[in-house]
Amino acid sequence: TTGKAFAMIDGKVVEELVPGGVFGELTLLGLVLLRVATVVAATYCSCLEMPRQKFLEALEKHPEETDHFEQLTRLHASKLATEQGTWRFLSKASERLLYYINLHSTRESTRPREWASRSGV
Repeated sequence: TTGKAFAMIDGKVVEELVPGGVFGELTLLGLVLLRVATVVAATYCSCLEMPRQKFLEALEKHPEETDHFEQLTRLHASKLATEQGTWRFLSKASERLLYYINLHSTRESTRPREWASRSGV
């Protein structure tokens, strides 16, 4: 970003974003489905957006960059796994496998009392 912005949750500032700051990286990395914070510009801001599909395409074209994003994903994923839990059958999987499962998994949201799986799956 350029300019100054605030990340807010429930109307409270949780982070100040300054020029060069980033937000939405957990969604880009596929660690969360929905963003939990709202980013509000405090001054004029200019932001770059990277859609997840384009990010995955860029990684396919530049596989030498994968290690950096694996490390970043592992860092965030271990924190999220502690907070949200994880599948037991993956508890002994390699970090690389967990990275690829996470990277290529789809994320779905289901309203209460609705089935959480697609038909035929």
